[in-house]
Amino acid sequence: MKRHVPFFYGYGMLAAVWCIYFCVFGTVLYGASVINADMQQAMGFSEQYIGVAGTLCTLSSGLVGPLVGRLISSRGVRLTFLIGSVLVLLSSLALAVLPQSVFSFLLLYGLVVGAGMGFAGLVPVQSAVNDWFDRKKSFAMAVVLTAGSVGGFVAPQVVERLLTAGGWVWGWRYVAAMAGIALVISLVFIVDRPEDVGQFPDGLPAGAVGAEEPPAAGEEGPPDRKTFGLILFSYATRTYIYYSIMAYLVIFLRYKGYSSAYGAACISLISLFSLAGRLLMGVIPERRVPANVTLGMGNIAVGVGGLLICLFDASLPIRMGAAAFGLGVGFVTVALPLAVSRAFGQRRFAVVNGRLSLINYLLAAGGPVVVGQAAAFLGDYSLPLGFTALLVIAGGIAAFFLRLRKEC
Repeated sequence: MKRHVPFFYGYGMLAAVWCIYFCVFGTVLYGASVINADMQQAMGFSEQYIGVAGTLCTLSSGLVGPLVGRLISSRGVRLTFLIGSVLVLLSSLALAVLPQSVFSFLLLYGLVVGAGMGFAGLVPVQSAVNDWFDRKKSFAMAVVLTAGSVGGFVAPQVVERLLTAGGWVWGWRYVAAMAGIALVISLVFIVDRPEDVGQFPDGLPAGAVGAEEPPAAGEEGPPDRKTFGLILFSYATRTYIYYSIMAYLVIFLRYKGYSSAYGAACISLISLFSLAGRLLMGVIPERRVPANVTLGMGNIAVGVGGLLICLFDASLPIRMGAAAFGLGVGFVTVALPLAVSRAFGQRRFAVVNGRLSLINYLLAAGGPVVVGQAAAFLGDYSLPLGFTALLVIAGGIAAFFLRLRKEC
């Protein structure tokens, strides 16, 4: 039965989805980087297990992508948000209250938390925006995806203080509390699609131009392989370095002589500039600067930032690298779903995005393990991370060759 609301509920959805993304994805991804480094020291297991856990987490979040895409197409985003919130809540509580070993850490964080991030992460967040907005999609996507950056800025600072006061157990309790908030928001405020409350994308009235557009030519046909491949290359190279940096930045900076607090501050700096990049993407007119151009620019900034972090030991270039890295991440985070939507059409977005997510994470999930093993062999993280930064720059160049559909 349809509900009716007297205002365009898309803005309410933006607020609800923003909070869920902040509580689950932003908190877990950035907070776990600090928690896991503290766990590694406290429990005395090898640093390489951090890479294994990061790889499992990344892989798990990607493997559920096609299932998430299909569920969204058939049931809407509410169900996937609920599943993801529950998985993160239960697994983080288990990490906090049960005796831990390397095996249980890999199982709970690597697999269960990772799956929860997949169910309540980028695919449903982007799909919710895609369903509720069309003409205002760039602005709406930029606004809702700032939640990841805000979460990334807040979580390391909160977690660092909790760890100082009570150890890594309190970090996982914080993650569990945030997942509980996301679960309540999903139950109360999420509405799957505009038609469920008698509305249309962008709040347009029934019969308005663009309110019920037919599928674009070829939208229901098979995805173009070249376009799919170029997007995937850009996506996978950025994911590869991103999760590697998140897994090892605190540890890497320790080797350079910096404290864990400095590493947490650099992660927050990345998040702060990622927020700036997302906000900037929200005001760049998509008709003048197409999504593939901003996607390419973002990848290149990520790669340049990674090179600065890797090649220099002084604090200033490291911070400049973190800023460039974060700015690029902000651009890519917004530009990628826009490019997918403009390349494959609005109706195919959830399914194609889910498929991209799966293949992307299958290709990129090994990043933390490969970087960790290479660093153990070489005795330094600079070379493996620097090489991945060059791959990201190549992925940015590839994005410039994407062919997108013209907007209506």
